[in-house]
Amino acid sequence: MKRREFISTVCAGISTGILLPAEALPRRTPGNRELRLLEAARKSGAEYAVVRKVVKDFESLQAQNDSITSHVSYHDAGYHLVLSTGKGIGYYGFTESSDLDEEAAVGIALSMAKANEAYPFRTIPLTSDLASGHHKAKPVGEDPITAAWKNKKALLLKINELAREHKKVEFVVSNLFLQRETVRIINSNGLDFNDTRWMVYPNFAVSAIDRKKTKQIMSRRSDTSPVRAGFEYVESMDFSQMVDRAVRDLEKLLDSEAPDTARYDLVLAGEHLWRVIDETLGYHLSPQVLYSLSEFSPPSIFRRSSFTGSPPALSKDITLRSEPGLENGLAPGSIDDLGRKIKSHVFIENGKIEQFPKPGVHAFPETPVYPFRADGWRNAPIPTLSNLVLQHGSEENTIERMVSGINKGILIHGAANMRHHHDRSSFETRGEIGYLIEHGKITKTLRGFSYMQRVADFWASCVSVGSAKTNHAGGSLHKTVGDDAQTLPNTVRSPAALFIKVPVRNLEQQS
Repeated sequence: MKRREFISTVCAGISTGILLPAEALPRRTPGNRELRLLEAARKSGAEYAVVRKVVKDFESLQAQNDSITSHVSYHDAGYHLVLSTGKGIGYYGFTESSDLDEEAAVGIALSMAKANEAYPFRTIPLTSDLASGHHKAKPVGEDPITAAWKNKKALLLKINELAREHKKVEFVVSNLFLQRETVRIINSNGLDFNDTRWMVYPNFAVSAIDRKKTKQIMSRRSDTSPVRAGFEYVESMDFSQMVDRAVRDLEKLLDSEAPDTARYDLVLAGEHLWRVIDETLGYHLSPQVLYSLSEFSPPSIFRRSSFTGSPPALSKDITLRSEPGLENGLAPGSIDDLGRKIKSHVFIENGKIEQFPKPGVHAFPETPVYPFRADGWRNAPIPTLSNLVLQHGSEENTIERMVSGINKGILIHGAANMRHHHDRSSFETRGEIGYLIEHGKITKTLRGFSYMQRVADFWASCVSVGSAKTNHAGGSLHKTVGDDAQTLPNTVRSPAALFIKVPVRNLEQQS
């Protein structure tokens, strides 16, 4: 393989890293895991190696009315190792707390690289900075976030004070989130610096009691997207406009004669539903949630795009079967080596699982094939179900056909803006825009509504799935779940689907 082809391949999906010949790797330095990984790669005979260390620090602060109620923070770090034999590429990722030694990590990556030697690589354009190794270290000084974060309490209380100036607002909850990510970069010339980026965003909810009708508490939440910018950007935001908008929406809700909550049939387009799948099933689920999901069996709905566990031939707990019509192809999957997750692929030959993994099968096929279907929730080998995608329905089942059979429902397109219960047993979407369906026809535009339900009840209410033509792919090729060591080499995708009798609230109608 040509050097440039290798560089282009390993750089796909890696935002920051180093690339240098194995013989130029620094010698072992006690206490420096990045350098020990590089030295282990050199000793293994690898031609090239890339190491990335990512450190994440997260903080969240909440204020209710005029007092601070909670302050939470956590720290996480992980390593990514990618190396080449000159013909094939292998990779492995693990967290800072892992007791895996560097030689074992290199061995895993090297075995994958050798298995991939016969697979043709794809290339992408390479930026000149990364190719030449020219990086400019940022000046050392006080982090702007650290300085501004000192005033975070005053900032939240200011938001609440602005909101409570409105007479109808009786309760305000505001939150401020900060995530700081530091990537350590080292090269053979001795350059060593931290590249830091951050994401900050506030959000808040204003609430009031509907004293005229149902006596229910009604609320409106601000919709503020995460901002990848300095903290000073947040301090300069015009919170008064955000507060006014949320309060106006709350007043409309209080004055509305429509019931606060009603049940509708929902037709969710693929570009909306893929995010719902990812958010409700793509994270670690508690045993209680998995038990609730196991109360119904959806083998006709879900199929697996990958799995983590023992090879199918050795497993008694994972039930997989080949999709009809699939004779040969690649199937994203994983194998479990002494409890360590390693991404690889199953190879399908003449409709049967032949070898796991098949020599020459690369970890990132150009066109992923999804040949397996799960036979039930209890067969999920790990509590992270991000490897599930919807099995599309018949060719005749278009969105138009699903809409035509609904008397009272809503058609929803666009991204889902979601929040969850802390154990992800239930969820709610916010700020949706949809179209009212009456007697099989779209009659009105709906704005500002939301729908909510228990995760298990929501998926149990799925009665129809759209055709392959309604499929929509979302997410990224290198999707991470929880940390960088859990990268999945496939996107999340979904067709449209119909869910019946889902609770919907906060409807505001306009022709």
